Amino acid sequence: MLKAHRPLILLLALASLLRVVLVVQGGQLYWPDERLYTQVLDIFDLHRGQWFDIVKALFSTQEHLGFALISAIPAAVQFSIGHALSRSGNGLMILPGIVLSLASVASIALVYAIAVRGGRDRREAFIAAALMALASTMFYYARHLLPYDSAMMLALAALWYGVGASPRDSLLCGVFASAAFITYNGYWLIVGTVLLLHMAQEGRTTGAAAFMRGLYAAIGFVVVPVVVMLIELMTGAPLLLGGMRRLAGTVTDGYAPEGFSVPWAYFWHAEHGLLFVWIAAALFTVFARAGWDVPRRRTATTWVLA
Repeated sequence: MLKAHRPLILLLALASLLRVVLVVQGGQLYWPDERLYTQVLDIFDLHRGQWFDIVKALFSTQEHLGFALISAIPAAVQFSIGHALSRSGNGLMILPGIVLSLASVASIALVYAIAVRGGRDRREAFIAAALMALASTMFYYARHLLPYDSAMMLALAALWYGVGASPRDSLLCGVFASAAFITYNGYWLIVGTVLLLHMAQEGRTTGAAAFMRGLYAAIGFVVVPVVVMLIELMTGAPLLLGGMRRLAGTVTDGYAPEGFSVPWAYFWHAEHGLLFVWIAAALFTVFARAGWDVPRRRTATTWVLA
């Protein structure tokens, strides 16, 4: 198995090394939004060893709760090391930087896994993973303590299950999609796309089967916030929905007339020449497929539209 996937393993090793180099160079806590991680670190400092109070404080997080829970693991280790060395944990930001940077590496691996599970061969899957690895956007936040890459990893995990068609796949697709949304509340569009792709299943099945996949996925999606709110009720923390409603009310930026031009302007400034590679690949997929059978054409059309 290792031999069969050796190119992917080498790609992931290189991607990991590049991210470690970025993290070691510093830059953590550059963005104001990184305060969410420092708040988690402060929770461990404030409630030293009082685990009920720690859990209550973590689940009281009003923004991107999932990221606070993910951050709790490296934050706990960081605080423990800082306490053992009798120094501030704030001087050890390299540790969470390295841990959280690996989320984007996992996303590269998931792109490969999604392609293979979707019926493509290893060569095609590797090309897809390589394009993901080459994207500048996947490096932007690697050194920073932000929720975007962690949420993307969870959304791609939902898509991996979404390529399947069993009730278990549907449930877990919903669970991971919900986790992605709770980890970064701005990813509602990605989560919606994943769920719709799972229901559509490239048009291979009947409406009744699509409805059942959607029903199971919806059950899985609801399970995550229900569990979160049960814990909040037991600990006395504010409920998730109230916090998300308040967060939504603060989103007032943006300029609507820019509309459709924004993604393309962003892609150009972020990726430059790689944007043309993606456009060329999409055009090839749409127009240069004379030798493809009907299922593969349908697959190609689905993914380009998505």
